[in-house]
Amino acid sequence: MTDLATPAPPRGFALLLVLTMGAGPLALYAVTALSPLLVTELGLSRAALGSLAGVTFVAAAVGALLGGGLVDRVSERLVTLLVLAGAVLALGLVSAASGVAWLVAAAIVSGAAQSVSNPVTNRLVSVHVPVERLGPLVGIKQSGVQLAQFAAGAALPGIAALAGWRVATGCAAVLAAAGLVLVRRSVPPRPVPVGPAERGPRRRIPADVWWLLAFTVLTASALQATNVYLPLFAHDSLGVGVTLAGATAAVAGAAGIAARIGWTRIAGRSDEQRPLLFGLAVAAAAGALLLVAAESLHLSWLLWPAVLVHGATALGSNAVVMLAVVRRARGGAVGGSSGVLAFGLYAGFAAGPFVFGHAVEGSVHFAPVWAAVAIVYLLAALVIVVWGRVASR
Repeated sequence: MTDLATPAPPRGFALLLVLTMGAGPLALYAVTALSPLLVTELGLSRAALGSLAGVTFVAAAVGALLGGGLVDRVSERLVTLLVLAGAVLALGLVSAASGVAWLVAAAIVSGAAQSVSNPVTNRLVSVHVPVERLGPLVGIKQSGVQLAQFAAGAALPGIAALAGWRVATGCAAVLAAAGLVLVRRSVPPRPVPVGPAERGPRRRIPADVWWLLAFTVLTASALQATNVYLPLFAHDSLGVGVTLAGATAAVAGAAGIAARIGWTRIAGRSDEQRPLLFGLAVAAAAGALLLVAAESLHLSWLLWPAVLVHGATALGSNAVVMLAVVRRARGGAVGGSSGVLAFGLYAGFAAGPFVFGHAVEGSVHFAPVWAAVAIVYLLAALVIVVWGRVASR
């Protein structure tokens, strides 16, 4: 745990946190943004596309479960290097892909790389950042995921149109590799403990983490299904062009960046994050219903407000969850608690696209599945209500 005597993190610390969070999932975001081209050139089915996301997040869930607690006991520099190197390898495999097997290998490597990105970055801010600065910095580092989504959606389809999708994913690999240069300079050594928290026996995971886990599994399954299939829905069901369909990921990512920074600033002002999490889940459900309306009423323009709501609510909620766990488990339990939540996050990420993909296979009608996504968000809101009532007893 840090205190006011802890030296300020070195220059580049916040940037490295952002790169570490964004590099892991960048391979999947690249595949998603380029999915109309990959489906054609590599013969991917919609179910296969969803399964790739599932493979990524099953690998990430297993890695988070095994590695979360380990982050509390090994060098943060080593873990950060492994995350970034794994991201570079995953993107290289996508660039070289000649079939589905290559993409499956990339998915496994990407999942392993991102499995400990939340635990290690949560550990870094817990050890090196005073509690009064946690909100803003957690929001900034969590925005790395949406920055990667934004970059993939905004840049890669255009690069692919000019030079091919392999060059586009190669450029993404160079971006991930830039983080490797920063690790030695920007990850500070772990400070000498100032109290018994770091020296004592391993702390138990707080009870609140299990409620956050239930919320995370539900919201993660819904939001990742939306992330993976928004470009394909826009293209196949609403008739949007390939480049503009890929831009849905960029718009959602941009909204998610602002949301993660903004919501954590608000949430960081107190120890009570439940009302905000409830509101974000309900608003995310409303966003999914806008997608239902876009298809059912043949109002394709509704796609864009739906994408903005998705980015501002569903994508923003995870940053609030991570802030909650850092505040509730400061000290030796941060890595283990973050690992539990990361497991739930990636389990939801695996299940959502898999179920969604099989539900829409062979059909251009996405509306019934978007309605199911809205119901899942409402169940997440119900978890927050029950948690609040149990906590008030």
